[in-house]
Amino acid sequence: MVKFKKLLALALVAIMVVGGSITAFADEPTSGGQTGAGANEGHVEKTVKKFVLPTTTTTTFAYTMDPERLIQATEGAKYAAGTTFPNSTGDTGVYFQTDTNVYANASNTVQAVNKSSVPQILTVTMKATGADTDINLIGKDAVATSTTAGLYLGGTVGTVEQAIPKTDAGVTWIIKVPGNDTNYHVVVKEGTGGAKTYDYEIKTTGLTAWKAVDIAVSGAVTDGIAVTATTTAPSVAVTWAFTDVPTDESGVAYTANAKTVDKSDITYTTMAACSVNEGKAFIRLVSGQNADASKITSVTVDGTAATYEVTQTGAVVVNGVSDSAAHEIIIVHDGTYYSATTTAASGG
Repeated sequence: MVKFKKLLALALVAIMVVGGSITAFADEPTSGGQTGAGANEGHVEKTVKKFVLPTTTTTTFAYTMDPERLIQATEGAKYAAGTTFPNSTGDTGVYFQTDTNVYANASNTVQAVNKSSVPQILTVTMKATGADTDINLIGKDAVATSTTAGLYLGGTVGTVEQAIPKTDAGVTWIIKVPGNDTNYHVVVKEGTGGAKTYDYEIKTTGLTAWKAVDIAVSGAVTDGIAVTATTTAPSVAVTWAFTDVPTDESGVAYTANAKTVDKSDITYTTMAACSVNEGKAFIRLVSGQNADASKITSVTVDGTAATYEVTQTGAVVVNGVSDSAAHEIIIVHDGTYYSATTTAASGG
């Protein structure tokens, strides 16, 4: 009986201990979770619009017409000694000043360059303006056959030539000029108080060519047909503007067959010395530059990729260069462009 009571007491103690444990576990959570805050790293506007408009002066499109060919007859004696004009063969009688004491039948070509990351529309307009005393404007083909004095003025934009009329509207070229987003990259900038932000800007190295449009004016005047002393010549007004490409381009009257050209920002540094032997050019870069082969990214001869090797003395040996002709050689070394035109006689 005594043993039974002892066992009963032990059992009651055990029940109390277990019950206490169960009560303790009942206070622990049986479920849970966590909320992670969301954040946006930011936004970089990658639609960058940047242009280089044509560089011109008041003389760029100014011209002198000579329907009576007085300049040819006097060999330009009215002008400063050493002034050059086009050869009489093929001379159109209209002269644009292209350099100091240099005249040509067409103006210098200027360029409108799209340095944007996106395409843009370039609109160029040309028109002739003047007085009633101006010489008559005629078609290009009529210059050789007209029996009365007449002048042709033509504008060439993106390789497309059109006659310049004496009207309020003038004549217009509309050209889509591609952008070049490969010349841009995302960068981090530090602002006021050390705050860092993202930006999208032009790279400092590894640039490829932008797209540009050539713009020029030319002229022709009848040959040997007299004009009066009061005859005047109209002025040429040339304007240009870049605008956004619309989402719907179906209504844009692009100029057919107009072309863009490459415009490079590359600055070339002249190579120090060249010699040619057995179809190879031996070249040294400018003084102080070691032609480490690992730092040469490209070598071209006349625009075509060429094979090369670097000697122990640091000279670059470029293959594919003959002894009989001049060749333009460009070496890109450590991000710098070096160029030279060389022949066998160039020495080294």
